[in-house]
Amino acid sequence: RRFGLRMGLGRALVVLQIAVSLLLVSAAGLFVRTMANLHSVDVGFNRDNLLVFDLNPSQAGYKDVALTNFYAELRHRFSLIPGVRTATLTDVPLVADSSSSTSVTIPGVPQTPGKTLGTSLARVGPDFFSTLQIPILAGRGIDERDRAGAPAGAVVNEVFVKKYFPGVWPLGRHFTLGGKAAAMDMEIVGVAKTARYSSLKRDIPPVVYTSYLQAPASRPVQQAYFELRTSGDPLALTTTVRRIVHEVGPQVPVANVTTESKIIDKTIVHERTFADLCACF
Repeated sequence: RRFGLRMGLGRALVVLQIAVSLLLVSAAGLFVRTMANLHSVDVGFNRDNLLVFDLNPSQAGYKDVALTNFYAELRHRFSLIPGVRTATLTDVPLVADSSSSTSVTIPGVPQTPGKTLGTSLARVGPDFFSTLQIPILAGRGIDERDRAGAPAGAVVNEVFVKKYFPGVWPLGRHFTLGGKAAAMDMEIVGVAKTARYSSLKRDIPPVVYTSYLQAPASRPVQQAYFELRTSGDPLALTTTVRRIVHEVGPQVPVANVTTESKIIDKTIVHERTFADLCACF
């Protein structure tokens, strides 16, 4: 009887082990498939050969004109580095689990009581769209014309157009960006192809891209993320970038030097970890 009991328990353990193994194999397959799907997502821009790092010159005392001149000088000097094709900056790096949003007022679109219209926002520098290689479908991108004192121009994505200007030609249309305290009248100067904004996993929101030079005085771009499109390995330029920043602003540290590809991979690190663990078990 004991022998038979041990045999029965042994068979039960084998069945349990097989069941658990099949469950883990299925889970691993699911996570691997999820990873493959996330890696195949069209982000709407070229993630390769893109160096990204951030600076916070406001902590070193830069503000107002000195702050914008600091950014402009760096962008100019970065663009002259051998191996750098274009250079730009933004206050919100794409697909980095970071975002900025504000309210909008659209002429002819009624406001529901207690509910405001909204959009995601990125304040960018000249050459942003050519550096990220986000196609401009109509009009133009943000460029040197979009400076302080000039009429405020905005590039919007396709989602913004479909939501707020359906069935009409968007170029030249106006809308108000921000609340009453810092409201700005914006003219649509361009429509950009829809690109991923903060995540590979969430729906793409309406996005407004404006010039950092036209940011309201109450919301200056105190921390900027520079993006350099390179012809070779982006990280090979790290030493040169640090040297240039030190020459222009000795008290401003260069932080989080990485590549756009690594930034995107970091946003799906949990999925990769679960897939690896399931495969290991």
